[in-house]
Amino acid sequence: MGYTLLIFSKIISCEPAMERVDAEGLIATAKTLATLLSAIPLSAKGPAQIIIYDIHALQERFYFSDNVIPRLETAVPLLQHELHGLEEQGEQLAFAFPDDGAYKRFHLLFPEDEDKLIVCAKRRVEGNSKVVTVKDGNPQGKHVVIIDDLVQTGGTLQECGK
Repeated sequence: MGYTLLIFSKIISCEPAMERVDAEGLIATAKTLATLLSAIPLSAKGPAQIIIYDIHALQERFYFSDNVIPRLETAVPLLQHELHGLEEQGEQLAFAFPDDGAYKRFHLLFPEDEDKLIVCAKRRVEGNSKVVTVKDGNPQGKHVVIIDDLVQTGGTLQECGK
């Protein structure tokens, strides 16, 4: 007698960041993982659900086949709830995006805070070091919360904090 899985759900907190290839020999790891997860067989109740928190790039949802259902979730509303509590206590807040990627990914989740947004520009200098400068917005006198779409070593966050 065989066994059948009734429902299958997989939660992923970090989808690979490499969604495009710009040099020969590189592998789009986001597509590779999506292909692997798309091979999960159907359960008794239908396709497996792949729950992804704060996916790196929204277009990655289209990398999955019809065998699975990618559900995109975000923790940003939880962060906003906590931060608005701080504002009620009198904190002057601003939200900084250390690069264009983070801004493009998350700024639409802050429609009522548009005047509090700070956009930075990141450029690489001397090998692997980075310089982050304010491109738009004013952090003066504010408690600045840095929101990034992907953190690996934290170097960009440190530079942005300066």
